[in-house]
Amino acid sequence: MTKRKKIRAISFILSLVAVLTIWGTAASIKKTFYEQQVITAQNRAIAELCEHFDAMKTDLRKSVYANTVPMFSQIASDLEKNASGAKTALATLDSGQTVMENVYLYLSQAGAYTAHLGRKLATGETLTEEDRANLSKLADYAGILQDKFLYMNDLMESGSFSFEQVDGETENTDMADAVYYLSAAGAEEAFSDYATLLYDGPFSDGVLKKTSVLLENEDEITRTQAKQIAADLLGADDVRQIIENGENAGKIETYNFYHNGTQLQITKRGGYVNMLLSDRFAGEIVYSGEDAIAIAQNFLQKCGYENMVESYYSTNDGICTVNFAYEQDDHICYPDLIKVSVSLSDGKVLSLDAASYLMNHTDREIEKPALRIAQAVMQLNPDLYVRHVRKCVVPTEGGNESYAYEFLCSDQNKNDALIYVDTQTGAEDHIFLLLYSDGGTLTK
Repeated sequence: MTKRKKIRAISFILSLVAVLTIWGTAASIKKTFYEQQVITAQNRAIAELCEHFDAMKTDLRKSVYANTVPMFSQIASDLEKNASGAKTALATLDSGQTVMENVYLYLSQAGAYTAHLGRKLATGETLTEEDRANLSKLADYAGILQDKFLYMNDLMESGSFSFEQVDGETENTDMADAVYYLSAAGAEEAFSDYATLLYDGPFSDGVLKKTSVLLENEDEITRTQAKQIAADLLGADDVRQIIENGENAGKIETYNFYHNGTQLQITKRGGYVNMLLSDRFAGEIVYSGEDAIAIAQNFLQKCGYENMVESYYSTNDGICTVNFAYEQDDHICYPDLIKVSVSLSDGKVLSLDAASYLMNHTDREIEKPALRIAQAVMQLNPDLYVRHVRKCVVPTEGGNESYAYEFLCSDQNKNDALIYVDTQTGAEDHIFLLLYSDGGTLTK
């Protein structure tokens, strides 16, 4: 072989090696890319399962309290949607290596059983004690499964578990437990208490109306007038200490100011406080939740917000957030909501959000109830004990309002719930579960 042919042969071999190397690298990258996609999809599926089981748990708890066909049908419809979503997410994880048959069975049975009870109510029958006990047990399973998927999610995020590593004889205890936890039977044996942080009050995220009747009927103030209001509220020695910080357009037009770490928005119409936000941090707790409620109430009066009553509160990291609602003619008007946060270390107001109040507040012509309280009580589950009742105005999904009796009820296990019965129709409008903690009263 001539020297030239040898050089050509060597060049060809080197080129072939290079091509094969590049092809192998590309294939490896592609494989890694698809593997990462699978892992991402599995992580997302587990997160979705946690959300669906949490929602199912809530729906099933509410179904125990529901006693009318419309309310039970609404809950059953929501439950079926979440069960279907959970099945879809579960299918993403089903690689044939995990035990999921019992989870699928649970999801099917929960939806089917609730639908069966809905049909039973529709035919004029009443739910038995056994029916409600079964619903409560189904709710327990939803909470158990949620906990186990949360545990699996923690393992995956820490790198302690992946589906590719699963085999029937693994000695990795965490991994084996995670797979076992996917079995409803295993979850039953590993039952533990469960609780989730719930949002801070019924109707706290009520629908905002498109326009504010309150602000439309108010005169517009000048920036100078708004600045003086800001100085008075923020405790400035001189109005010149207040820094002008632009304006906000939109549904609630405001003049914006800043002073000593606190932002403040004053509405252009009427001069109301729309928002206050401080950059302070809470330190060692000195004040109680009751102290914070009183401080927040006084500050609302200073802002010109009268007839506001405390609804619910919660504390977190040394900050107490209180929900206030407007009271008119012995009715609690939940659309007119103001949230105030107070530092439990020094008693300073750290935030105020009055957007819901400003968008919804008006002098209402409250309808006279068509049903007496005694008649409305008849719509409730007879196994519940009514501890307290009051009249209220509640927002509807369409942005309107309805009138209801708010019943604070307890079941035989001393669990509490708020049940709202329409004062005109007797229909159960809303059900909120109550959760008590050292941080206050929370609802779901």
